[in-house]
Amino acid sequence: PKGEPLRRQRESLPVFAHRAALLKALNGHLPEFGGTAGADSSGACVIEGETGSGKTTQVAQYLLEEAAKRQVGVSIVCTQPRRISAMSVAERVAQERGESIGDTVGYAIRGETKASGATKLLFCTTGILLRRLEQDPSLAGTTHVLVDEVHERTLESDFLLLALKKLLQKQAHSSAPPTLSVGLMSATMPGETMVHYLGGPERCPRVSFPGRAFPVATLYLEHALALVPAYRVDRSADWCRHSAQAQRRLKLSQASETAKGGGGGGSGGGAGPSPFLMFGATAAVNARRFPRCSPRVHGCLADLDEDAVNV
Repeated sequence: PKGEPLRRQRESLPVFAHRAALLKALNGHLPEFGGTAGADSSGACVIEGETGSGKTTQVAQYLLEEAAKRQVGVSIVCTQPRRISAMSVAERVAQERGESIGDTVGYAIRGETKASGATKLLFCTTGILLRRLEQDPSLAGTTHVLVDEVHERTLESDFLLLALKKLLQKQAHSSAPPTLSVGLMSATMPGETMVHYLGGPERCPRVSFPGRAFPVATLYLEHALALVPAYRVDRSADWCRHSAQAQRRLKLSQASETAKGGGGGGSGGGAGPSPFLMFGATAAVNARRFPRCSPRVHGCLADLDEDAVNV
């Protein structure tokens, strides 16, 4: 890596304390990495890392770093269940390594690929890897496959697990030394079930580690308004009840209700504001509802139009 700008952050993650165990589980049967397990290993391992542990961004990097240390070639494919996660994780890993996306780290999703001949770690969707297996059932040249979020079962993911299991069984019965390692990663999967699916605890190692939780505070609109002391609802803004746009919406709503045989409605309709909604109530009513908020917040809530508050 070029400088590893985020080394301290990486080393503070819970997964870092289990780096050696992960490398042993993933590389213990590969001769190029000093592995000696041979026929005693199924070629797969189960990685259980709780949310916030860092497994998604770090495990593949540990494999890259170990390969660089041993000066052996490596080609890692890490699947993600969604396109956005494949892209964002690849970009994060490239950032942690101080590189540009598409160099050592890349991604491939339907309709878009950022990779090059120098790419050693490719993040992709499950479908991309399945299509690659159709073209090359042996995954020639690939040394590691990491299937992340394996608990999110779909038809594609089930087919992928079946194909990988058959590939590992073929590798185990071959006289040639093993060249492929598979890691199944998740925070919530049934670990014992997956271990038995892949040959049992004697042949499929299992690495588990805790995650890291962060405090979460629930904020509502009145709290957000209080956090911006100078904020006032722009009287000409589309989301202000007094704007021309809001008045046009009100007339259209009333006309629609009249055509249906109703009696108005919408923002500021004849029935008046609902007692369960903050929008449309006067500042005085909001003062009773939210006694801890300032008069400015009460006024802002009274001016906001619920039909356009998200515009």
